Amino acid sequence: MVDSGADGTLLPKALAPDLGLDFTTDLVPTSHGSGGAGGTSFPTWTTANPITGQVVAMLSTGPELWGPEIAFAPVFADGDTALFGRSDFFAHFTITFVQEPTHGPVFQLDY
Repeated sequence: MVDSGADGTLLPKALAPDLGLDFTTDLVPTSHGSGGAGGTSFPTWTTANPITGQVVAMLSTGPELWGPEIAFAPVFADGDTALFGRSDFFAHFTITFVQEPTHGPVFQLDY
């Protein structure tokens, strides 16, 4: 999910092994945790390992990599929601939120 209110990217901690990270050696607790909506705070972890990614566009011909490769500096948290934030994901794109007649509010990415 893109989150225009998120300073940076937040990934589910359970995704770490899929990114080649080990919970015990690669993830380090942040000293302050992260803040959420409504002033909530929760524990987070970070890593010194480089993480890169790219948007997968779901086209009629099948999935296709689209746009630039992005160097992410995420924090990880318990839960299952990924939020892509301003400092890494948004820095590569012009993001426009529009009201689409069939699907409601959606965003468009241009790079």
